[in-house]
Amino acid sequence: MSGWTAWLGDARDAVAKGLQVQWKEFSNSVSVPGLLWYPKFAAFAGPRTPLVANIPSRFSALAQNSNLHSPENLKAQMRAALKGQMDFANEFFDAIGPAFNAALTASKGSRMVTNVQAKGSVPSFAPPYVPVGPVVMGDNIATPNFLQ
Repeated sequence: MSGWTAWLGDARDAVAKGLQVQWKEFSNSVSVPGLLWYPKFAAFAGPRTPLVANIPSRFSALAQNSNLHSPENLKAQMRAALKGQMDFANEFFDAIGPAFNAALTASKGSRMVTNVQAKGSVPSFAPPYVPVGPVVMGDNIATPNFLQ
């Protein structure tokens, strides 16, 4: 595809740019909605926790705006990225949007989020009077290949 020129190159670039814009917006919409990823953080006996891996969960359990990768939104972004005119552009983008949406939707149901490391401090830890406390304002670190 890198050797495509003229209208083929314009179509390729429009698809890539449209998917890039929508993927970035979609990935920015993903968050962890109060999942119990770090049960040890509820009561930890120490001033600071070591790195702890999350409890694995399905990617589909995370909060996300799936409308961002709907066929209509993908088509609109690809159409907006198209430079100039192209015969059958709407039909071309209509064919790509549903296929990408279906593949991503299927993938989200089978992917697991694992090995997201977290650590944090326990400001209420004050032995011997308060020997355990909750982690407050911890940090998490997504390691490579955390989405499997």
